[in-house]
Amino acid sequence: MTEPNGTDPDPGGRRARSASVLLLAVAFLTVSPFVALSQGWAGAEWVAMWATTTRTPLTLAAGLLQLAAPTLFVMLVLAAVGTWRRCQWSLPVGSIALLGSVLVVAGPLFGIGLASWLPLGRALALATIGVAAVMLWAARRGTRSGRTRLFVWGVAGYTLAAAAAVVLALVAGGLPGAPLISQVRSGPGVPERFAAPEQEQNPAMAAFPFAAIHNDAAQSDLYPGPVAIDPGTAELRTFTAGGGCASIAWDSTGNLVAVCVADAVTAHVIDPESMAGLASYRISDRPYSADFLTDFGGGGYMYLDHTDAIVTPTLRRTLLVLEQVRSGDSGAVAQRLELRPRVEFDLDSALVPGERATSALPDSSGRIWFVGQQGTVGFVQPDTGEVVSRQWPGEDIENSFAVGEDDDVYVVSSTALRRLTARGGDIEVQWEAAYDAGTELKPGQTSAASGTTPTLHGEGLVSIADNGEPTHVDVFATADGTRLCHLPVFAPGEGATENSLVALGDDLLIENNLGYGLLDVVGGHSTAAGLVRIDVDRDRGCAIGWRNDTIRIPSVVSKASAADGIALTYSKDESWWGADRWWITAVGLADGRIVWQRLAGVGSARNNHYAAIYLDPRGNVVVGTAMGIVALAAPRS
Repeated sequence: MTEPNGTDPDPGGRRARSASVLLLAVAFLTVSPFVALSQGWAGAEWVAMWATTTRTPLTLAAGLLQLAAPTLFVMLVLAAVGTWRRCQWSLPVGSIALLGSVLVVAGPLFGIGLASWLPLGRALALATIGVAAVMLWAARRGTRSGRTRLFVWGVAGYTLAAAAAVVLALVAGGLPGAPLISQVRSGPGVPERFAAPEQEQNPAMAAFPFAAIHNDAAQSDLYPGPVAIDPGTAELRTFTAGGGCASIAWDSTGNLVAVCVADAVTAHVIDPESMAGLASYRISDRPYSADFLTDFGGGGYMYLDHTDAIVTPTLRRTLLVLEQVRSGDSGAVAQRLELRPRVEFDLDSALVPGERATSALPDSSGRIWFVGQQGTVGFVQPDTGEVVSRQWPGEDIENSFAVGEDDDVYVVSSTALRRLTARGGDIEVQWEAAYDAGTELKPGQTSAASGTTPTLHGEGLVSIADNGEPTHVDVFATADGTRLCHLPVFAPGEGATENSLVALGDDLLIENNLGYGLLDVVGGHSTAAGLVRIDVDRDRGCAIGWRNDTIRIPSVVSKASAADGIALTYSKDESWWGADRWWITAVGLADGRIVWQRLAGVGSARNNHYAAIYLDPRGNVVVGTAMGIVALAAPRS
């Protein structure tokens, strides 16, 4: 309405209403409402983890960071309502919230808002923030002081809700599944059961296939059995470690053994039924660095030996053997379990300055082989402590390696795949095969080369994925290194893999990890889609068996279950409304379609971040996550 002379009787009110609408627009563009809900849910759980379990600054910081998303959303909404009602406090609250919005939109957290789904969304969001700031400042005249009840009630309500969530997580040991999300989904996929090839047990490792991140020394990622648990009846259980648990194994008693990495590297022994910790040992502190989230040295890989001891490289440039020691009356129902160092081998003389050992595995003769990040390969003679090594200067080794039944060792570096063996106190190269390492670090990879650990499979085959454009699967003969296949598996510019291939006898599975990053899969975003079966024929070469171009697998080490006829993986859908849903997923090996999915959780706490999925000896499904372990286990009787 205007006066007869054409003037607006309440220009401040019009500006206030405009500013209010713009503040609401900024709230939705900056933080998706579901992200605010789910991140608040997850943040409360992380703060509870810090208070009860981990006591690490990293856990508390992660929890508070996740609570920042709902806090910003609430501040913007409060400022919008307060501006509409001409409250004086809305100017400082709105100004702070708009500054926070700029930091979100201009920074790596841009993906948590609805703007991230729009064309030119970042520019649109920044422009909206700018106009909102101008209108908020213009609406300051005519505001009224003393109208603080709305602000007080809003802040009090939000604080009480967050505190209640933290208390609930403290009391219950965690929060129930996030609201508005289904828990189980079924699909039309067709399983294809098959008899897994017989594999000779490595005498220096725990029982096959439960000894390491890739199951065994051959790095097969294959389970002959048992049958996986029914996802519809299984219970979801968690173990909180305060860091990522990539490497998991099972000892001779059935206990779960893990090495978890955060601001410290810690080994854990865990009850497989209750997921309660039985023993732990702090291996080393872990300093923060630029590659803190993608450096797997000093704890990313470990294996369990035949005595149930943990064998792992450390950040001290050593190889540590941790044994399980039980004390107390042998007839007692519950003995005290401890992890103690049995021996620690010094690798300092074998590694180049500044190099870390990445992985270790034994051969059948008892040597413990290891690789270093800057091109070192070596082994330790456990009985004497002698260390033998060989360097390939200028080459990187970022992943683990495979060990064959004849003590043949297969290592992929940034330039070549090599078959090595110990000979006369030295390391001999039996053959070397170059591959296309590419020219760039693709999004989702941790190094600009092959992201795969070599996979031994079938009768005399070893395979890797290259880093070419497009990505290829290369299959070699173990006898002489002859390349049998060089098969493109993803379209140019649309594929990258950072995980080992999965063995299906002669055949293989490869997943697409293009676009993965810890902050790239928030706000409902995910990675490029792709899971491909490669059929390998020695005479006719390789061919695509099937292709699933809809499943999105951000970074998990997938596995196959021969007894079920399925691939087990960890997938994440895209969701424009911001639901970060992480699914334990079974894919039929016959056709590549989904058989079933079970929700593991919502939010970044359930991100596996390069960890693996596992079957345990009981058929439970276990996944390492960014903050610990999630398991689908049989219901408690």
